[in-house]
Amino acid sequence: MAKQTAKVAKQNLRAALQARYGVCQSEVAFSWMTKELDSHPTLKRIKERLQHHRGHANCHLRKRAVHVDFYLPKANIIIEYDEAQHFTVPRALSFEDYGDYAERLHFDVAAWQRLSRERNCKDNDPPHRDEHRALFDAVRDIRAVDNGVRLLRLDHFAHREQDWQAADWLFDLIEA
Repeated sequence: MAKQTAKVAKQNLRAALQARYGVCQSEVAFSWMTKELDSHPTLKRIKERLQHHRGHANCHLRKRAVHVDFYLPKANIIIEYDEAQHFTVPRALSFEDYGDYAERLHFDVAAWQRLSRERNCKDNDPPHRDEHRALFDAVRDIRAVDNGVRLLRLDHFAHREQDWQAADWLFDLIEA
């Protein structure tokens, strides 16, 4: 299969998930995916680390809940499809405070951290955008674990040629 843009790949992934699982919700905002970070020790540490990284004190969440790419209610799993802008040094830094959360997620946190450092992508408009995105991703990861929802991350770069209709490896991960 030819390389796909992230937008096309996400559309094809959603179609495959719907074909296999029926309901596949996209851009879902859960009420527990909140912006309240200071009462959660891990998220508070991540926020403070990101604020100090390049001195962006305004690295915080907006007033609304964070959305997820896909949610499969039958499997109770969130699937995040990470394009290049998710692999940044601030994202690598956020993983340093995951502690035992790293073992409770359904992706290789150490690999994501390594890829984030290696790729070192940048999206500095506004200047704190990388920190903001890293914080959003950390909230998704940690709040999902806290609420008993599995979370799987897929790397667009690694899967941009994927025929999602024939992605038995993915369906095996979801159904495990």
